[in-house]
Amino acid sequence: MPTIPTTVFLPIGIPGIGKSTLLKQQAGGAEIANVSRDEIRSEVNGGDATFIPENEPKITRLSYQRLRKALRESRKRDGSKPKHIALDMTNINAWGRKDYLQIVQKFAETRPVVLKVFHFPNDVDLAMQRQQGRERQVDQAIIEKYADKFQRFDTASETDTGKAKRLSVEVYDVAEDGTLRDAPKFSGQRLSLYA
Repeated sequence: MPTIPTTVFLPIGIPGIGKSTLLKQQAGGAEIANVSRDEIRSEVNGGDATFIPENEPKITRLSYQRLRKALRESRKRDGSKPKHIALDMTNINAWGRKDYLQIVQKFAETRPVVLKVFHFPNDVDLAMQRQQGRERQVDQAIIEKYADKFQRFDTASETDTGKAKRLSVEVYDVAEDGTLRDAPKFSGQRLSLYA
């Protein structure tokens, strides 16, 4: 029986743009192991998701641990374990994604992984509009800082095809209406890094 790949969702977008909403839709009702720096930050800070610089190294360590645990548990297909993993954070630039991708690629050395990358519109006004009514809103100045750092995902420089032989990468652009479009670089083709 062929091994079912683990699906890892990697949204790339500014705060408030709709990343968490899309991830739930993409899972199609399946359970998601959510690796969220905001959730971890809230746990570490006693219920407050505010950025506190001295707590960030601990938050980073915990997020790596949770990703590794979610990947290990994805091997168990008994119905009680998540089949999808979401890196539910901004993932705004290559530097910030690097260590998470290395963890995923290490797992893909022995197990099949489908990495689904979603580029959201880098539109501050749209993010401000979408976060209306949210319990926790992000200041426009912070969203603008993230928008200035936005970098599109580059498969060639951000994945190691030599080692992660069982990694398949799909890259999509998310339109303002939430529909997915294949990223132009791939012209609708799925890039498969394993046979």
